[in-house]
Amino acid sequence: MTIESDNKNSGLHAINALNAYQQAVNSAAIVSITDKRGIITYVNELFCQISKYQENELVGNNHRIINSNYHPKSFFSSLWRTISTGNVWHGEVRNKAKDGSFYWVDTTISPMLNNDGHITHYLSIRSLITERKRLEKERERLLSELTQKYNALMQFNYIVSHNLRVPIANILGLTGLLRSENTVDTELIDMVHKSAESMDMIIKDLTSLLAVRTPINESLEEISLSDIISSVKNTLSTQISSSGAIIREHISPDAENIYTFKAYFQSIVYNLLSNAIKYHKPDTSPLINVKARREKDAFVLSVKDNGVGMDLDAIGNKLFGLYKRFDLTREGRGVGLHFTKTQVETLGGQISVKSKPGLGTVFTITLKNLF
Repeated sequence: MTIESDNKNSGLHAINALNAYQQAVNSAAIVSITDKRGIITYVNELFCQISKYQENELVGNNHRIINSNYHPKSFFSSLWRTISTGNVWHGEVRNKAKDGSFYWVDTTISPMLNNDGHITHYLSIRSLITERKRLEKERERLLSELTQKYNALMQFNYIVSHNLRVPIANILGLTGLLRSENTVDTELIDMVHKSAESMDMIIKDLTSLLAVRTPINESLEEISLSDIISSVKNTLSTQISSSGAIIREHISPDAENIYTFKAYFQSIVYNLLSNAIKYHKPDTSPLINVKARREKDAFVLSVKDNGVGMDLDAIGNKLFGLYKRFDLTREGRGVGLHFTKTQVETLGGQISVKSKPGLGTVFTITLKNLF
């Protein structure tokens, strides 16, 4: 065998090995190549299969065609800064297929250089990680649920060991006095009755807390936010009329209809609006702005008032505590905000607050997967 034939065989072997490598990559990875401006010049079959676009729909376009609008602009700005300076970028991206479905990919983008060291193209290799992201989200949900249950258990323990023991101790002490008396003392009986009522109220609160965390009899349904607000305003008509409250609604079209537990959501809106009316300034009519919008895959509701406000630095993390009252001049038992937070968390959401004394309060609720 001559040297020339050896070289030819080696060349054929290298070509075959390269073809085999390319076939292996194409069958296992989502591959695309763009020019230095980001225009797609090549996609493999798996890219088309996952994105549900045809090759001729992708080539000549850029990757914005599969942008899910999940990541902020800064995310892609950072990506471009990395690869345009000749560095490799690696990260996880959520894309949107042609049929509107979302999929996650683990992405590596590498610049391709010419002989002069200048960037001519970018090679992107991706692997599908949608199922992994789903499992991660489920794990986070379960962890959050366990944390909430633990916190609830600690709250119940506090109620039983403190709030519930006080009326029970009173009843025991008063019944002991009744036993030692030869005649029935009406005042003592009234005191026993008040202690029993107090204990009954605490037990009812505990029952409500347990019920609010487990929406057994509730089912998800599509509701109109405008209808919910209208219903709550009707319920609060007396308070609105007597206080002169003005409630303004700013609902974006994509946030008008949501899927949720209707009773829970209506209770949340009721508590926020009734609090905004209750804690208004004595010499000022309540002005309440209700705003709703869609933000990525979340529904965001905010209720802003011009009321007395709160010193959050002084209150700390006690604002949503059970039986926590910070304005003793207003009626209440200190359970409304705790119930609201519990309901929001039961729906898989979060509630936050911004407030300053004399400058009003803004409660913001973020609920995911309601569309």
